[in-house]
Amino acid sequence: MPDGFQLTIHGPNDRYINDAKICEAIAQMLTRVGIKTEVVTMPKAVYFKRASRGGPNKTPEFSFVLVGWGAGTGEASSPLKSLLHTHDKSQGYGASNRGRYSNPEVDKIVETALATVDDAKRQDLLAKATEIAIGDVGIIPLHYQVSTWASRKGFNFKARTDESTVISGVYSE
Repeated sequence: MPDGFQLTIHGPNDRYINDAKICEAIAQMLTRVGIKTEVVTMPKAVYFKRASRGGPNKTPEFSFVLVGWGAGTGEASSPLKSLLHTHDKSQGYGASNRGRYSNPEVDKIVETALATVDDAKRQDLLAKATEIAIGDVGIIPLHYQVSTWASRKGFNFKARTDESTVISGVYSE
């Protein structure tokens, strides 16, 4: 289209730090390059239910979404399995693949990595699958949320990769 095209960005407005503002900033950038963009945000309880359910024929109801994902283990197996593997409910793959990205090569590499015990080999496979999926624009990483903790003098806190705050992480100097 000579005048660009139109899309709606859907996102939560109470799940991530500045989530609605992030959607608005993305919309402004896309509008500047000729993509007419509307932002629709809603409470996370409504948003995630609708984003996961999908529309007619189980196709995604939303075409452009803001979601976050953390890898509590520090490796890419969890986001690859849930966000980028072809959706296959019976096998437990692609449970959060709301855009229905699908690449058989990525699927095969992820499945091989999940069955690989050797840490270095698994890491190489996960890196390869990530590189392919990012090259395909299966997801577009835009924002990395940073969590911050503070304590009074005399105490330290060991932060967790899953961002949970637990009392066992607090210790005195």
